[in-house]
Amino acid sequence: MDLKYLLLVLYLTCCLQTLAQINAIDSLQQLAAKEQNVEKKVFLLYETVDLQSEFDSKAAYETLNQARTLAGENKYLQAFDPFYEAQIIWMSDTAKAKHLYQMSIQLLKPYSTNKALQTTARAWHNCGIFLQINSRQDEFASILLNKVIPLSERIGDLLSIASAYNAIGTVYSNKEDYGNAITYFRRGIRSGLKGAPSARRSRVLADAYTSIAGCMTYLKKKPDEVKQVLDTARQYLGQVGDPVYHGDYYLNYGRYYEMRNDYSNALLQFNKGLEYAGKSPTMTISGIRLAYEKANALKYLQRYKESKLILDSLLTKTANDFSLNNRTYILKLQAEVEAELGDYRSAYHFLKASEVSSDSLHAVQEKVKIAEIYAKFDVAEQENKILKLENANRQKQSIIVLTVLILLLSAAIFFILLHNRRRRSLQQLKLLSAGKEVAVKNALIYGEEQERKRLARELHDGLGGTFAGIKLKLENAVRKPDIGEINEAIGLLEGAIREFRQTTHRLVPDHLKNNGLENNIKDFCHSFRGSGVGFHFYFKGLEILRNSDKELVIFRIIQELITNAIRHSKAGNILLNCIVEDQLLLLTVEDNGIGFDPFFEKAGLGLNNIRSRISLLNGDIHIDSGKDKGTVVNIEIVL
Repeated sequence: MDLKYLLLVLYLTCCLQTLAQINAIDSLQQLAAKEQNVEKKVFLLYETVDLQSEFDSKAAYETLNQARTLAGENKYLQAFDPFYEAQIIWMSDTAKAKHLYQMSIQLLKPYSTNKALQTTARAWHNCGIFLQINSRQDEFASILLNKVIPLSERIGDLLSIASAYNAIGTVYSNKEDYGNAITYFRRGIRSGLKGAPSARRSRVLADAYTSIAGCMTYLKKKPDEVKQVLDTARQYLGQVGDPVYHGDYYLNYGRYYEMRNDYSNALLQFNKGLEYAGKSPTMTISGIRLAYEKANALKYLQRYKESKLILDSLLTKTANDFSLNNRTYILKLQAEVEAELGDYRSAYHFLKASEVSSDSLHAVQEKVKIAEIYAKFDVAEQENKILKLENANRQKQSIIVLTVLILLLSAAIFFILLHNRRRRSLQQLKLLSAGKEVAVKNALIYGEEQERKRLARELHDGLGGTFAGIKLKLENAVRKPDIGEINEAIGLLEGAIREFRQTTHRLVPDHLKNNGLENNIKDFCHSFRGSGVGFHFYFKGLEILRNSDKELVIFRIIQELITNAIRHSKAGNILLNCIVEDQLLLLTVEDNGIGFDPFFEKAGLGLNNIRSRISLLNGDIHIDSGKDKGTVVNIEIVL
């Protein structure tokens, strides 16, 4: 296709997309003009602000002022105002935007309407993005899992759930954990496909499919598989006006052609993406990645001077324009290009600079950790100041209390009776707690006894028979020397050793006290190394369980779940998340196996044991599975 014709098509596409946004804004303004109900009218104006904020901040502020005037002294409507102002200044004043998002979260707390919960979820999501920008990826993922998704689930907002899963996928992708990234992007797709068709749904699905394609290129998947995912993304991309999604799509489409070593077509796709990058102020990161990939394609096409011009331009940008990680890659590519041009002095210079940049990246990561510690210290200091003020207020209040001493004396009898009643209640609770503790210990003893019996059967049926076979083979070899018999005996012995290692990993309780729950879970999973199953872990806060009775019960539950996934599900990958926060254990075990129908298939002994152990710990279990769609087990236990 002629390049001029292509640029014309891109220009017309952008014009049509902008026209569609203008038409949507006009429709909202017309509806707002006709609406008589004040609350509905204000929310129509807020929606208009949301659309206008993308490309006309002045018009957005004018509309927001109209909404403020109509809201008047209505506290409920006023609670939404900070969120929409933050939407306008999102890119121009990030510090103020973050403050406004936090303010909206506080103001919306008293309200449980769908709009209040949805806006709160969006505010949390955007606050998390600021953490992500500052390389605090884990905190961002925690906000999505513990704030955004639960709020969105309460109101059935499938698209917000899908967007949150996409964002978690991006966190894993930034960490170069592309397997887990794809898992969360696919969760986003499952939620997004359940939503009603809309422009927002198309954005969510286009983002997820495009991101999966990008991860697949890094995992060196088959090019045809990558192309299939990109074609699916394209179906939804046509309904999306935001240039960001188009830029990312052409970035990964170009990488697909690079997989095929077709750098001419790759260059064409990167040029398309850069056209879109120029249309959006939020495309800084994607624009740099596109420019980098274009320079890389030009290098392979031996157009070294053109590649050098792009890289020179990228390196003139300020440090705020892209991360140290991106800068390291750019410097390495610059060194390769300079070497191809014969300027070995410059090549050496850029290579050394890339090493310095890489070292700086590690230093920045350490500074981020230190900054988090200081932030927690500052919070503690603020809390101390608040406590001092509260103590001062209490002293003032004590003077007032003296003036009402007569009333307090008349109420003394009431408080004495209340105290006696409370003491009796506490005694009853202690008795119940002691009974529950005995029940848990009895369950542990019973579980240990059952585990010993099962291990005895496995040793007898498995290793016993194997050792008998080895003995016969060796006896035959002694009577009649035969290298084949000896080799077979060695093979049987190696199998016995593997089986013995797997069996001993089930005797973990002795090691649990020394190594902790996290290490023992990993060791247990590694004992299946020869099964071809891949494991992915995420642990947080497990040290609170160290050397407690519950630690063993939880290990047994995880042990049973993983064993079931390997034996019955035929899984190729198992994802294990184990998080302790605010005295709550959140455990997820997910596999990509054949699945089952938990409503119609009878539970086996293993699953019944799991349910019994969770019940003893006052926990809940939820199983999401179906034929050929894998299995997800979610467990919550109050510690």
